[in-house]
Amino acid sequence: MNKRKHIFLDRDGVLNADVAPYVTAIDQLQIFPWTAPTLLRLHEAGFDMYVISNQQGVALGLTSRRFSTK
Repeated sequence: MNKRKHIFLDRDGVLNADVAPYVTAIDQLQIFPWTAPTLLRLHEAGFDMYVISNQQGVALGLTSRRFSTK
């Protein structure tokens, strides 16, 4: 039986820099240089990846669920 492997990753501080107080626009998102190569290695190792994130800025109305590029 082939069991699926899953990994859950937090966004802020794991995949990108934790910008204070909140990332409110796409141009503020600072992806770490090791993020893409690491995700590729996880994919090649057979992991299903899920990004989870508690975005308080969305709850407070400081940004929307969808980033704007404007």
